[in-house]
Amino acid sequence: MKGQASSQFEYGVFVEKDVIILMRDRLKLATDIYRPAINGNLAQGRFPAILVRTPYNKEFRTQADPGFPGEGEFFARRGYIYIVQDVRGRYKSEGEFYIFKDEGPDGYDTVEWIAKQPWSNGKVGTMGTSYMSWVQSAMAVYDPPHLCAMMPDEGAWNAYMSSFRHNGCFEMRFMSWAFFGAASSKEAQADPVAYDLLSNTDLREWLKRMPIKEDYSPLAIVPAYEKWFFDIFTHGEYDEYWKQKGFAFQEYVDEHSDVPTYCPGGWYDSYTRSTTEMFTDLSRKKKEAIRMLMGPWTHGATTKEVSTPAT
Repeated sequence: MKGQASSQFEYGVFVEKDVIILMRDRLKLATDIYRPAINGNLAQGRFPAILVRTPYNKEFRTQADPGFPGEGEFFARRGYIYIVQDVRGRYKSEGEFYIFKDEGPDGYDTVEWIAKQPWSNGKVGTMGTSYMSWVQSAMAVYDPPHLCAMMPDEGAWNAYMSSFRHNGCFEMRFMSWAFFGAASSKEAQADPVAYDLLSNTDLREWLKRMPIKEDYSPLAIVPAYEKWFFDIFTHGEYDEYWKQKGFAFQEYVDEHSDVPTYCPGGWYDSYTRSTTEMFTDLSRKKKEAIRMLMGPWTHGATTKEVSTPAT
């Protein structure tokens, strides 16, 4: 997707915060839009767009990490429109969060909304790591017409085989993610006691109280998070629950968008099998270019940046 800038930093940046995008069920998702500008005014014309959908707060930024605003400024200066959205039920977006259940339709609706805007040239690409990779695949199995490229970095391909579970064996990391998600939820943020309990639970000690039971865990403070955690924790067989579109993209390869796709991954990442199978399955079924990059990395976007060449 070529931008319209003739030099690396031709454009300034104009930011629209908390733009509301309506989903098909009329639920409102909060979205920040970074657009190219000239002399403080919006640049005229139509531009390609890059979409990132996140559960990690679209406004996240620290002194050490420029976060999503830093990405937005980077791409807007280069002639792209960068769009970052809080997913359903997280931060400023409405709804109840159930991990990955709604990401496919919500992603589809967002891509098609973008394509209809007067500043869009109709071409929408997606990018993101981990959860932000999952949401791309969840969207792609619905095949939005205006999706033109993807970069699913270190994300899932089959939740039962190699992410929530590995050939059926539950990955305990997702229990930690449930606690993190619950502690950063809107419900806990509004209740200091709940936030403190969820943030300071000693998971090792809690696990010694086996068997783990629903309604008897600290997660019960935020029932929506306890619900999805116990669903993925207790569904031990590869059944229809695991074969839903939000979890088993591998089952829907024929329906998956046929667009240029770049699949980065790490040999020491828990998504290694997912990355290689995504690349293999899409390469066999799709006509567009599918590329994979694997390196000596663990999980997360920053591990690539801190890698050093062998001497």
